[in-house]
Amino acid sequence: MNHRGWKWVWIATAAALLAVGGCRKQKQAQPKPLSPESVALHEMAAQARLDTMRWPNFSDLKQPVEGFYTAHEFEPVWLKGKQPTEQARQMMAAFAACSTDGLDPEDYDSAPSGAARDSARWAARAATIRTAQDRAAFDMAMTVSTMRYLNDEHNGRVDPKRFNFGVDINQKRYDLPKFLTENIIASNNVGAVLITVPPQNNEYRRTLAAYRHWVELAKQDPGGGLPPVARQMKPGDAYAGAARMRELLVLDGDLKDDTQGTDAANGDTATAASRHYEPAWAAAVRHFQFHHGLQADGKIGPPTIAAMNVPTAERVHALAIALERWRWLPDVYQNAPIFVNLPEFKLRVYSSELPPALDLKPEVPEEVAVVHASERPAPADMTSDHTKIALEMNVVTGKAGIKPPEKPGQQPEDHQTPMLVNLMRYLIFRPYWSVPIDITQREVLPGIAKDPNYLAEHDFEIVDHRKKPVIYTPKVDKLLLHGELMVRQDAGPDNSLGLVKFMFPNPYSIYLHSTPAVGLFTRTRRDYSHGCVRVEKPLALAAWILRDREEWTPDKIDGAMNTGDDNKAVGLKQTIPVTIFYDTAYVEPDGSVDFTRDIYGYDKLLDETLAVGRPYPTKAIAPVVDVHDER
Repeated sequence: MNHRGWKWVWIATAAALLAVGGCRKQKQAQPKPLSPESVALHEMAAQARLDTMRWPNFSDLKQPVEGFYTAHEFEPVWLKGKQPTEQARQMMAAFAACSTDGLDPEDYDSAPSGAARDSARWAARAATIRTAQDRAAFDMAMTVSTMRYLNDEHNGRVDPKRFNFGVDINQKRYDLPKFLTENIIASNNVGAVLITVPPQNNEYRRTLAAYRHWVELAKQDPGGGLPPVARQMKPGDAYAGAARMRELLVLDGDLKDDTQGTDAANGDTATAASRHYEPAWAAAVRHFQFHHGLQADGKIGPPTIAAMNVPTAERVHALAIALERWRWLPDVYQNAPIFVNLPEFKLRVYSSELPPALDLKPEVPEEVAVVHASERPAPADMTSDHTKIALEMNVVTGKAGIKPPEKPGQQPEDHQTPMLVNLMRYLIFRPYWSVPIDITQREVLPGIAKDPNYLAEHDFEIVDHRKKPVIYTPKVDKLLLHGELMVRQDAGPDNSLGLVKFMFPNPYSIYLHSTPAVGLFTRTRRDYSHGCVRVEKPLALAAWILRDREEWTPDKIDGAMNTGDDNKAVGLKQTIPVTIFYDTAYVEPDGSVDFTRDIYGYDKLLDETLAVGRPYPTKAIAPVVDVHDER
C-alpha cells in the first residue's frame, strides 16, 4: 500500500476512535416515563387491593396479577380510550350470568342478569371513566374479577385442603397471566372460550342441569307446608296434608301430574283436595324415600315428612355445593371408575364392562340384599363415561362427629371419612389388621384391663416390627403407645377387615375392605367404621377389578378369600382411579337426584368458609387426626 493509502486508513481509524469515545461520554438513553395509568396499576398491584371492589383484597392473586401486567407493560388492556373493549363487555355479561352455574354475580362485582342496572358496579364504572385513575381502576377490577371467575369455574372457590381433604387442585390450576393473554384478551369470541373452563365431564353436566331445573322449581313453589304426623302413616290413612303432599310429589317429579286414585273415605276420584294418603301415591312415596336416603317402604313417618318439608331453595343450594366440589377434582378423577359417595353410603363402579358372572353363594344374606330395590330406569346413554353403572353396592363409612379429648394430651377422636382421590394399585386377600395406636389406646388397652382374655377373644396378638409375637404384660403398654410394638388381628372371616382389602395408598390410611359385620348394610344410615369404607359386595368388586387378569377367575378369588394364604398381595396390571366424594345432592345417570343428610357437616363447613369472603381462608380448619383402620 502506498503512502496515500495508509493516510486514509489512519484517518478512518482515528474517526472511529473519536466516535467511540464520544459515545462513551454520552448519557444512557432515558427510559420512557410511566403513564399515569401505569403508575396507578403498579400501586394497585403492589398493594393487592382495590377499595372500589366488593372484595377489595386480592392478595391471593397478587402474583398472577403482577405477571399479567408485566407482560402488558402495566398498561390497561380492557379499554380503548375510555370505552370497555369487546372482550371486557363479554366478560361483564359472563359475570352477570354466572348464577346459572351456581356462582354469585356479586363475587365479580356484578348483578344477576335482569337486575337493576344501578346495582351493578360495572355499569357505574364504565359510565364514569374520566381520569387515568378511573381507567386503571376499571382495568384492575376487570383483571381481578376475570381471574376470580376463571379460578372459580375451573377449580372451585375454596381449596379442599381447608377441610383436610385429599384433593389437590393445584395440579389443574391455570397459568392465569398466560390464559388471560392468549385465550381471553386475544379472543374474538370470549363466550366460546368460557364454555371450556368448567369441568367437561358428564357428572358435572348432569349436576348443572339438575341445579338449573331446581332453580326453576324454587320459583314455582317454595316447598314445605306439610303438617307433622304423630305416627307412621300407611296408604289409605287420613292425613290433613294429603293435598299438599301430592303437590310436593308432583313438584319433585316422583308423581305424574295426571296420577289419580280413589279416596279411601268417600270413593271419589282423588283430586288436589284429597284428605287421605292415596294408595296410588305409594310408589311415588317409595321413589321419594329411595332418593332421599330413607327406608323405601311407602310408609310415611316423621323422617319422610321432614324430607318433604325441606324448602326447594335448600335443594338448590345443595346442588350448588355439589357443583363446587366437582370443580375441585382433577380430570382423571372426575371420571373415576370406582366412585364412593359418602353421605349416600353408596359405591358405584362406572364401566361398560360388567364383572364376571359369579356362580357362588351370595356374599350377603338374602334379607340384606333387598334394600337395593330401585325403580330407576336404565341410562339413556350406555357408552359415554359415568353413564353406565356396572356394579353398585351399599357401603359403611366413618362415624359422624368429632369426640373431644377425654384426658389431657389426647387428640380429638375423628373417624369421619374425608374426601380424597388416589389410584388403586393392589388388593390384599385375607389381610391382617394392624390396629392403629389411637384405637389401641382407646379400645384395646382398656379391654385388656377389664378382661385378661381380651386379646385371645378378639384374635389379637402383640407383635414387634419383625412380626414376631410378644407376650403381653403391663410393661408393654408404653411400647404399644409409642409404636415400638403393635396389636395385630389374625386373618380370617372374623377379622375386622374381612377377607379382602382394596389399596390406594394415601396419607389418611383409608381404603376399601370387606367386613364380617354384614348386618350393617341393611340400615339406611351406615356411618359405623373407624374411617375406612366397608363394601357390601367384596367378591363382585374384586372380580371387576381383576377382570383383565385371566388367571383370577371368580372361583380363584373366592378361594383366595376363604382358604388362601394370609395377607396375600395381588398387584393390578393398571392402576384404577378411585374417588371418595361427598355429595348431598348426587345426580344419577338418569337425572334423578339423591338428596341426603349432611352427616359430617362438610356442607356447613363449606358454607362457613364461603361466608368469610374473599380471599377465602386456606388454612386447614383442624389438623388431620389419623385414627383410621390401618397404619
